[in-house]
Amino acid sequence: MAWRFLLPVSGLLAGLRPATGREELLLCEHRPDDPRLVLSLAQRLGEAEGDCDWTELPVHDIDTLVARLRQAVVGDPVRADVSCRAPGCGQRVDVSFSLEAYLAHHRPRSPRGRGWAASPCADAPGWYCMNGRDADAGRFRLPTLGDQIAADR
Repeated sequence: MAWRFLLPVSGLLAGLRPATGREELLLCEHRPDDPRLVLSLAQRLGEAEGDCDWTELPVHDIDTLVARLRQAVVGDPVRADVSCRAPGCGQRVDVSFSLEAYLAHHRPRSPRGRGWAASPCADAPGWYCMNGRDADAGRFRLPTLGDQIAADR
């Protein structure tokens, strides 16, 4: 693996193989917002601990994989220079930031001061238990890449 990192929600150790020209062709053949494109890139270039099914990982983990792929191929800085599209404006808008800083800012954190916490449910992989003043306040599952693909049909 050329690039190793932890996926923030699942905690899996993941890595990326170097991209080839085939992945560039994939980018030309799909809509940029097509979740199947992301799945194809993850399957071709990604590797994670165990028998990882990319469709079962939370979207935040997949977004991190894509950001890390961008870092590996293009570099850490993101720079954009566009014109405002508002009628009559046209002002130049210049945006720049570090992907490393972006990922650090958006890493999952436990809520504080609300009297509850979320933790993985021992009896249901991929699900989280809400714990607080009431012993079990509920369960939830984060959206996955598979959910995005199903919703895109």
